[in-house]
Amino acid sequence: MPKLQVDGTREMWSARLERLLHALEARVQPDVVLIDSRSGIDEIASTCITDMGANLILLFALEGEQTWNGYRMLFEQWQRAHVAEQIRERLKIVGAIVPELDRVSYLEGLRESAYGIFVDTLYDELHRQSQSLLGQSLAATGSGV
Repeated sequence: MPKLQVDGTREMWSARLERLLHALEARVQPDVVLIDSRSGIDEIASTCITDMGANLILLFALEGEQTWNGYRMLFEQWQRAHVAEQIRERLKIVGAIVPELDRVSYLEGLRESAYGIFVDTLYDELHRQSQSLLGQSLAATGSGV
């Protein structure tokens, strides 16, 4: 969605959005700016997360296969684009619609699913290898966990 300038140069969507936000921040001076974007791989979400350096990224999730398949595709795309390492520390999963009944069980399932997808797609392989080596080391020395 680049904009063609009068001089023939193109202004990228991320630069346009950032310029708009700076102008609004200068005028309104908010304490915080929230940008609601569609989840998944789209230009607005991508711009907010990767190009503009959002400090906190809230990922709203329902406990279900569709949610986790969508986030898996997004996280794998971030891996391919080599931005996952820059983004992952700023991610927080938020339960979107938590049922009134059996809340604890629902949230436990949500947490387990989130953890599983983070391990599979965002956490470093090196970390998992070092954990395995640590376990082997403890077993060799007779130390129990």
